[in-house]
Amino acid sequence: MANSEVITREDLKNVFGALGEGSYGTRIDALEENVSVIGTFYTGATVATSAATGTTTVLSRMTLPVGTYIIEGSFQWQNSVNSMSYMQLSGLPNSTPIVRSSPASNNSGGGINICAVRRFDTEATINLNVYQASGSTQPVNRLQFNAVRIA
Repeated sequence: MANSEVITREDLKNVFGALGEGSYGTRIDALEENVSVIGTFYTGATVATSAATGTTTVLSRMTLPVGTYIIEGSFQWQNSVNSMSYMQLSGLPNSTPIVRSSPASNNSGGGINICAVRRFDTEATINLNVYQASGSTQPVNRLQFNAVRIA
């Protein structure tokens, strides 16, 4: 087999023995299944385009199959939010925080970015949440919520 060739199931069989014999067949099947989904890209569905003051608001939500992911969320306030605010990734059903970012202020429509690497052992629905306490509802721009499977 040359270096530039794709490794086939037959190549693996030649290296590890007949598939289905012992644990090699199971391991190869699992490896093949895992490799086929690496790089799969997911985008969250928009739930809200503004955040009420003094409450946690779900801006976007997505459901991910079992696996390990790089998860990224970002948005920008349309207006200045000169008060406490945060953005959080959380998992359902109990809204357990995965990661949170709390900038000091969001002057001139500043935004927040957040990123995490997370393994889910069961299918997971995750939210991109925000909180702000400016005294009024604040619209958001440039909302992004994405995940890419890495294992």
